[in-house]
Amino acid sequence: MEEGDILVMVSDGMLEAHGEIEEKGRRVVKALQRLESAHPQEIANRILKQACALLEGRPRDDLTVVVALIGEG
Repeated sequence: MEEGDILVMVSDGMLEAHGEIEEKGRRVVKALQRLESAHPQEIANRILKQACALLEGRPRDDLTVVVALIGEG
């Protein structure tokens, strides 16, 4: 990874919100591509909000999102 890259990690509970196994990765990537902000907290909030909406506020598992902006070493 290089300076300025953004690392996004999500729990399996987050992936479950995105439907069928084949679609999970693609939907998460598409959601990330639509983001206008590069601020890690805003990215995490948006991803979490989308998952909660898909699950109608009733998650079956934990919903964890970790977003890190890679800086100078």
